[in-house]
Amino acid sequence: MLLGCRPGAPRHALRVCEVTESGAAESARFDDTGDADALRGLGCIHLQHERLIQAIDTYRKLIELVPHDADAHYYLGVALSKQRENKAAVEAFEKAVDRASGFVEALWSLALLYNERGDGYETVVEMADRAIALAPEQAYCHFVRGFILYSHGHDEQAMEALETAIGLGGSPAHARYYLGLLHQRRGDLPAATNAFEDVIEIDPQYAQAYYSLASLYASSGRTEDGARMVGRFKDVSADRVKEDRYRRLLYRQTSDEFVHSAGTHYSLGQVYLKRGRFDAASHEFEAALEADANHAEAAHNLGVVLSKRGEVARAIPQFLRAVEIKPEYGLAWENLGNSYLANGDYLAAERSYRQAITFREDSAGANYGLGTALIQQGKIDEGRSFRVAARR
Repeated sequence: MLLGCRPGAPRHALRVCEVTESGAAESARFDDTGDADALRGLGCIHLQHERLIQAIDTYRKLIELVPHDADAHYYLGVALSKQRENKAAVEAFEKAVDRASGFVEALWSLALLYNERGDGYETVVEMADRAIALAPEQAYCHFVRGFILYSHGHDEQAMEALETAIGLGGSPAHARYYLGLLHQRRGDLPAATNAFEDVIEIDPQYAQAYYSLASLYASSGRTEDGARMVGRFKDVSADRVKEDRYRRLLYRQTSDEFVHSAGTHYSLGQVYLKRGRFDAASHEFEAALEADANHAEAAHNLGVVLSKRGEVARAIPQFLRAVEIKPEYGLAWENLGNSYLANGDYLAAERSYRQAITFREDSAGANYGLGTALIQQGKIDEGRSFRVAARR
């Protein structure tokens, strides 16, 4: 979705690339040899990690090799659209449809872009209806139709299409957000409030929903809740701005004068971690470590990502790497203790927590974890004393 206070046109849902490597080391094995499969893999990796300039360049090279590759034209259109190069994106999507008339994602992408540039209503709806006819079970097709109808003021039909999308279980945040706008436009403020609250529950990073809720709460006398929503809107929007800034810095990697910064990769990883985009975060932390093998914070946060994904055994070496680089890193010692505790290695957990407390004496988490590790080893009284200390 576009950032801002007013609703904008939705951007394009990606057909998932087959390549799933997320690390910078994996990216390196797709070299620019002129091989079509290598270019497909490299393009997917660039697109998955929002390296849009590189993705555009890669897919253009692929199209030179294989002009009739509909997927290559489609993914080129996606990258161009994300870069706001809408005219070129339309051309890419049209070529994808020319080469594969049943390309549903390209059809709905064209419907959105035609609508955005002001093409005739019949043309736009016809494109959306073509997508629905091909894939009536795909929720996003119905959402696109609902959005287009909403943008042209056809409220009843828009509501029906959006409710169909929600019922099918796809793109629920977008569909519920525009359903909320419809309720608001029709004066049903309680229904609009419920819809926007549902959006935030589904996607806590949906900035526009916070803005819309702030207005509704304020108008109904819930001033504190309204102020809180304004704060969340600002925070989420600021995260998006940070992401864009760091990505622009990384785009400069194509310049011979620019030395890749571990700090930029790390900062972008932090943004992704905060937003719960764990695959993207791990990619950036790995890239930071490739640029600077002694970046303790990147190693630690890579461990955090792995832990959040339930990969505790893989997280432990990252926390160990962090404390080896930076022995006074109390938080890394604490998270190492947490990982050992989760793995049932209570003696190792005890040692890690004691190290953490050396550097972070007042850490409630380290004290409580140490208490748990001690109790699990039968040291009941000592363990309870640390648990009590954690509550102070």
